[in-house]
Amino acid sequence: MLKIKYFFWLVIPFFISCSDEDEQYVNVPLDFTIPSNFPDLAYNIDGNRPTEKGFELGKKLFYDGRLASDGLVSCGFCHLQANAFTHHGHTVSHGVGDALGTRNAPPIQNMAFQSIYMYDGTAENLDLQPIIPLTSAIEMNGDLNAILKMMKEDKEYQKLFGQAFEDKAITTENMLKALSQFMVMMVSSNSKFDKYRRNEAGGTFSSDELAGYNLFK
Repeated sequence: MLKIKYFFWLVIPFFISCSDEDEQYVNVPLDFTIPSNFPDLAYNIDGNRPTEKGFELGKKLFYDGRLASDGLVSCGFCHLQANAFTHHGHTVSHGVGDALGTRNAPPIQNMAFQSIYMYDGTAENLDLQPIIPLTSAIEMNGDLNAILKMMKEDKEYQKLFGQAFEDKAITTENMLKALSQFMVMMVSSNSKFDKYRRNEAGGTFSSDELAGYNLFK
């Protein structure tokens, strides 16, 4: 009996310390720097500053197939990171049930510098843009109420929402804000062209590249 009591005295502080650790977690802001050769931000970053846990939550949402009606087609299904977040190898993107769209999924880099989204400019707010693919019958065909129910029952989502947002609430608004934080941090600014524009090492164009750039302009 003495050994059992001693065991519980060891275990109970462990659980208490874990709980305290979760409650005392301080969310860390992420450093967002505008490259010198980029335009001003179009996205209102002050209204949704990217943080460590907000980004982590957004990434989890981006790759979670459970947001779709078939439990498989995530945002990352069409936006392949290895292929610059495009649906490489497909003429047009396809969603749940192999339903075909009319375009290939656009990349998600540098979206914080844009004011309209989708190929036809359907969305003008990055925080609202994900609703279109989430609910489209030929993309993810998701149901926002079902998504909320799933997240509220998932212990990892419970923890991440609690750490990412001050109100700790699992809501559609916070879900969309987390997705925006993930996308806002996707800045592509270190290509040879970027270095050329900034007059940095590694940005020297060949004669053919310079002729191509002049032709482009």
